[in-house]
Amino acid sequence: MINLDKFSHTPADPWRWRAAEGPDIPAIIDLITRNSGPDIEGITDINPVEGSRNLMHAIVNQMYVPKQEMVSVAFLPDTGEIIAFNWAQRDKRFAWSTEEFVESRFMSIESSFSRRIRLALCIQGIKQYERWAVLCELKLVVSNSMRRDWEFYMHIHERLGWCIRGSAAYKRLSTISLEPETGKIILPY
Repeated sequence: MINLDKFSHTPADPWRWRAAEGPDIPAIIDLITRNSGPDIEGITDINPVEGSRNLMHAIVNQMYVPKQEMVSVAFLPDTGEIIAFNWAQRDKRFAWSTEEFVESRFMSIESSFSRRIRLALCIQGIKQYERWAVLCELKLVVSNSMRRDWEFYMHIHERLGWCIRGSAAYKRLSTISLEPETGKIILPY
């Protein structure tokens, strides 16, 4: 059994994570278009204009209301190339519950990288959902997948302590209170 802790982000990784910014949107849309095509084929189409508009709203929300949405990118410092993108929102509730939770909106990772690098980026992205939920003082995180090979993605969640139900994963967290409010989202290291 592989120890997933070794996939946590370290200074030795050739990429860095940071909050997404407006100028990142074309690269994010390109990443999604290149890597999501086969998985959404026959279900929906990627509309770059709508995607750009929604991403810009999320990035502005993140800037001014940092506990509303989290949008992060992994990039290569030498070239600035964006190699992964991660997006989560709060203010979600099940129809039968008043409990608010964090929900993953989208994760996209450059598919041309080795399986090990893709796994590391995926694990780091999932841990960002957890960390952000704790910072938002929410106890539940929900993630799902429409990928054709969703089983492996859910297996990663399961190995990280999530409860799996089909192509959806749930995790109940312990929360902490943060004082004072900093107004900044702190991504996991």
